[in-house]
Amino acid sequence: MPRSVRDCPHCLLLHAREVTVCPFARKPLPALTPADDAMEDTVVDGKYRVQSVIGVGAVGVVVRAKHLEVGRSVALKMLRPGAMGLPESAHRFLREIRAVGRLAHPNVVDVLDAGALPDGTPWLAMELLEGESLKTRLDRKPQLPIPVALRIADELLSALEAVHAAGVIHRDIKPENVFLASVGDRDSVKLLDFGLAKVHEERDAVVTRSGQILGTPLYLAPEQIAGQHGVDHRVDLWATAVMLFEMLAGRPPFDAVAVAALLVQIMRDPPPHVRELRPEVPVELDAVIDRALDKLPGNRFSSAKSFRRALAAAGSALHP
Repeated sequence: MPRSVRDCPHCLLLHAREVTVCPFARKPLPALTPADDAMEDTVVDGKYRVQSVIGVGAVGVVVRAKHLEVGRSVALKMLRPGAMGLPESAHRFLREIRAVGRLAHPNVVDVLDAGALPDGTPWLAMELLEGESLKTRLDRKPQLPIPVALRIADELLSALEAVHAAGVIHRDIKPENVFLASVGDRDSVKLLDFGLAKVHEERDAVVTRSGQILGTPLYLAPEQIAGQHGVDHRVDLWATAVMLFEMLAGRPPFDAVAVAALLVQIMRDPPPHVRELRPEVPVELDAVIDRALDKLPGNRFSSAKSFRRALAAAGSALHP
């Protein structure tokens, strides 16, 4: 069954399925094709039989598929027909394969296989996850219990420790890319979608050739918006702090409707204290989030590890 929304390759936001032109970039979206919703039973690269469509984006599709020999079900991600003609989209997909291939961590989605179709279209086979994204969880329950929010942030920062140690910067940390996988009677964080990741050998880039800022506006750090060169792993920590604020307060720290106004807020305005919106948040935790959302990267936590330790110490105030 097709999704009611789809991803935009221009502004990187979600638009209604019927939208044909990005309202921000004013550029046409790649046309959806019937093949996106009727891929069942097709065989990919002679290895995987498609069982159902999980999600359709502007340039990619994710399907549930089963390995013909091993019998294991996987999530198969590939570019849609025509997307190979969009250089930036193809480059992002290949970057994702390169980035996640370096990683092995329980809180990072596991990549099992990769290849290309006869026409050169790349595909990526990942572990099939059951559960929901943090975005879906927050849509249903905007404020999470404080211990739950802290556990999600802790597992995400654990993943980012490994990501950054491997010389990778994710650059698109957001609730849609944090999956809460069902593992027994609890959730386990899985970090997804490394399509905007930067590996240490690559030249730094914060905008595309067309001038598009890389990342999702709500979770962009000030230095990303400013287009600074030398942007580093601390942009991932900023985005994590924005999500933690959102999980606790029920809204992000910056929330203007218009994208331009939102970017100005992030660059100029101090964020509110989370305790102003949720008084039961411990003072110690409020202080950690305030530091993590400092406009200057040098005033924030220097690593995922130090951020994680500070959250653990602040969380101890919940159980004196």
